[in-house]
Amino acid sequence: MTSPSNATSIKSAVILLVVGLSVLALVAMSGLMMVRYVNISKQNNQQDAASLTQVLAQVSGSYIIADNKSGMVDVLNQLERFGYVDHVHIYSFDYDKNLAIFATYNRPSTGAVEWIIREGNKVRPHNGNLSGLEFIAPIEENGRLGYVYLISREQNTLGLISEFLLPAMLVFVIIVALSLAFVMRLQGRFLRPIQDITQFATDMSLNKDTQQRAASGDFKETILLAEAFNRLLVRLEERRQTELNTEQEHKRLTSSLEEKVAKRTQALKDSNEELIKTLEQLHQFQRQLVEKEKLASLGDMVAGVAQEVNVPISNCLSACNLLDEKLSRLDDDFNTKQLRARNMERFLQDSQNCLQTIRHNLDRSAELISGFKQVAVNQTDENTRMFPLRKLIEELLITLRPRLKNTHHDVYIECDDKLQIESKAGPLNQILYNLLTNSLEHAFAHSDNGHIFIVVTESQHAISILYRDDGIGIPEHLGKRIFDPFVTTKRGNGRTGMGLHLVYNLVTQILGGTIQLVQDGQPGSEFVITFPVSRIEHNRLSAG
Repeated sequence: MTSPSNATSIKSAVILLVVGLSVLALVAMSGLMMVRYVNISKQNNQQDAASLTQVLAQVSGSYIIADNKSGMVDVLNQLERFGYVDHVHIYSFDYDKNLAIFATYNRPSTGAVEWIIREGNKVRPHNGNLSGLEFIAPIEENGRLGYVYLISREQNTLGLISEFLLPAMLVFVIIVALSLAFVMRLQGRFLRPIQDITQFATDMSLNKDTQQRAASGDFKETILLAEAFNRLLVRLEERRQTELNTEQEHKRLTSSLEEKVAKRTQALKDSNEELIKTLEQLHQFQRQLVEKEKLASLGDMVAGVAQEVNVPISNCLSACNLLDEKLSRLDDDFNTKQLRARNMERFLQDSQNCLQTIRHNLDRSAELISGFKQVAVNQTDENTRMFPLRKLIEELLITLRPRLKNTHHDVYIECDDKLQIESKAGPLNQILYNLLTNSLEHAFAHSDNGHIFIVVTESQHAISILYRDDGIGIPEHLGKRIFDPFVTTKRGNGRTGMGLHLVYNLVTQILGGTIQLVQDGQPGSEFVITFPVSRIEHNRLSAG
């Protein structure tokens, strides 16, 4: 709260208000008048220069026809008495109909300027940095004879302002002085009643005598103020007595209330401790189920990849056995000296076919193992790094190939091949894996001809993934609880109901994004995942 010694009085405030408003009005009016004065002066200067350019164009025609350059120079030298003209060029057409300089004028104090650029026998404004206004007029007399080019000095704005300020300041000082005198004359009449009430309030607060009454003034406002102040004094006495009675009652109630609060607080403390222990056990159980879900998905991938790799390895073993059998026959023919060129040629052809089969199946095995290795690394990697998003999805689909190859399910990916994002590949890999396995196990439980769509879009600092299948969909009554733990339609088949709950936690807590289930009445299920990324690029870097 401001102390009385530092507070501003009403008298000073009224004076400052009136004088301030007067100053602001005068400054605003003077500014507008000054701007108008400067603009009118500049417009007049430009109009004079434009008119002079036209006059020179009319006068120059006869001198160009007579080829009287010296006479034209004499005319131009008379422009020195026009203070706003700095440079004048007179151009004429020569015998080859090309523009050439005919006569020039440069004010002695300004120096010369280069010829303006000619283009197509036409004069266009100078492209250099000139401090002035340019005017161009054609010279015509029975046809076009040339051009007049004039550079006019732009009037100094500061000079125009200086011319305007001196009389404006004089008027300003006179009006402010008159306003101050008027305020000083009237302030005593209007502020005296308020000063009397202020003095009364000060004396009452020092003496604490609530029996006194404030005197009213001659104005309606001061009368109302005095009456309100007097009513306040009456109520103040009543309030003092009420406060005394209330204080005694408060002391009595406080003693009993403190005892009740202490008992209630202890009971709440015991309940909170029990709830905290129960909640910690629940969170621990939930974390164990989440880890179990991750390991289960990784185990499914291991089993699937092992089954898929077994086929090309078996093909390689068959090719090796066949090649060994051919080699044994060739060795027998060589030892018995029955080796013929035809047998050797057939052996080479069979060997080449076997090697191609072995190489093809080994490449396929390497691709499967490499994809599984990258997916396994991604699922356990929670560090932020740059990686190609489409390649991550494709590598994940490789690990699901054993589950897809015996069905007619199609997976469609819409993602820029060059899209690189800086995010956490591990959680994103786990999210997509859980959604894909959820579609295969639930959405297409009774169908082998399903479609899955993964559409990736980007904004300035975020990635949005639309995941949709055309399976049996999610029941409407489960839609609002689909991301809750232990929600599943196949609990009797050993499912825990933690798959989509794990997806929700990874999206919201690890990636810092959002996931939404879209139920629009269409067949299947649709999820929209949006999460922020540190950086987005478009190139073909490797996934490492």
